[in-house]
Amino acid sequence: MLLVLLFTILIIVALCIYYIKYIALPSPVIEYSIKFSTNNSANNKRKILIYTTKFKNKEQQIFNKYNIDKTLQEFYFNNNKHPKEFILGKDKDTQKVYFSELNGTIYGLAKKKNFYFDFYKYEFREYKPIKNIDKSLIDKFLGLELSNQLYKIINNKFRKITTFEKYENKKITSYHFNFKFTQVVSFYNELKQLLTLFNCNTNDFESWFNKNKNLYIAWIGITKKNNEFEITFYYRPNPL
Repeated sequence: MLLVLLFTILIIVALCIYYIKYIALPSPVIEYSIKFSTNNSANNKRKILIYTTKFKNKEQQIFNKYNIDKTLQEFYFNNNKHPKEFILGKDKDTQKVYFSELNGTIYGLAKKKNFYFDFYKYEFREYKPIKNIDKSLIDKFLGLELSNQLYKIINNKFRKITTFEKYENKKITSYHFNFKFTQVVSFYNELKQLLTLFNCNTNDFESWFNKNKNLYIAWIGITKKNNEFEITFYYRPNPL
């Protein structure tokens, strides 16, 4: 009787280990973002799922769970080497897949719906980490006057240890500043000043702030498109 009980326990333990290792999917870190621009209402329908552990050999199950586009899947499987992070993104009609490598660079592909016509296109993205960024890079990107005003607002807030330079189709389109992690409620003035500085529509700012003031800013992105700017706040429920 005792042997039967021990055997049953061993079978249950083995099944649990198999489930955890091969079937159960890991829980991602969820990061939200809101994008402000000059002429449009803010886009707050943006979310990414960041898998940092236990995702290897389970990517196909995760892709299936979220019905990810086949071309995005192929991009991931054909290009990753030693992924540190596995990331899925959703932005209105856009799907995104990213992975970060050991050198800190993040590679991604986005499937975007054409604004005017009913078809999709794919855009390659690359985020290159810059350690202890030199302000001259931001001067060149923004112009000296805007760069000086930007640094007055955020210089004592962002962590200079890592800034990301974003490339879309091999062209620099934005910089992402690390704010890990500043609670939104303590950052009201700076966030509002940033939107004003870059001439963004702020109609949706107060409602967003009041809803998310107890969350945490992770990154702030500044994107330049056709001589206009977009400001994106990336935030999380927990400082992770």
